[in-house]
Amino acid sequence: VELDSARQRLQQALRCGLALYFVRRRQSLTQRGYGEIPQSGPYAREAPGGKRDAEDYKPCKEYQELKADPIGGWGVLDDSGWTMRMLALLGAAFAASLPFLTAIYAPTGETGEVLPKNLATDLLFALALSFGAVSLCLLRMLNQWSFLKGRLLAKTFVVEDATGQKRGTGGYYSFKKEKTETEVRQDALLAEYEAEPALNRAKTYFAGAVGGLFLAGLAGISAGGEIRMAAKTEDRVEPEYCQSLYWKSSGGAIGECKS
Repeated sequence: VELDSARQRLQQALRCGLALYFVRRRQSLTQRGYGEIPQSGPYAREAPGGKRDAEDYKPCKEYQELKADPIGGWGVLDDSGWTMRMLALLGAAFAASLPFLTAIYAPTGETGEVLPKNLATDLLFALALSFGAVSLCLLRMLNQWSFLKGRLLAKTFVVEDATGQKRGTGGYYSFKKEKTETEVRQDALLAEYEAEPALNRAKTYFAGAVGGLFLAGLAGISAGGEIRMAAKTEDRVEPEYCQSLYWKSSGGAIGECKS
């Protein structure tokens, strides 16, 4: 009887322990964003980044955010502002890459003479790296404006919500919302007069930057620069007399040895 009673108490303790474990586990997952987001109580929290309403997901709102982007915002600049940004980026990349290249292809020799081939190689490779940096920035800009154009021309837009509903998405769900006729016309105008010109200009400059990258790189390879090599040191072999007491007492008068 005592054995059965002890077995029952052990089973009850195991059940209570398992139940407590699963309760704590669910509370931990809820705190980290899995399952339902409680709206009240000790584990209530706001959605990461704060709550956003449907207005924040409209393409026109995304257009305003893209205008403030450090790279994507260049798409709305006028021709003079665009050219200044491109030249500034090209010059900054050139200045940053040139010291690295001069450490590989020394522009001067050991006696200080100018090495024309190495100097040309440095300049051409630095120009190629500069065009590469410009190409990467333009590629990012193309991706941003292409995505925005697709959103502007669409008849619907996606809204993400966090209302704590049990949908198996950690309290988050998304749905499509229809644009009004006014919004459709407004977004079409933005796509035609803002996104399309920005895309066309970025495509033109991107093609030029990629072409400049390949041309400058091929010219740098053809320049025939020589990579800086470490100076070789000749190993000297000491004569046998260098270890004799006579040579040490003479103070080096009878020959030269390593110090």
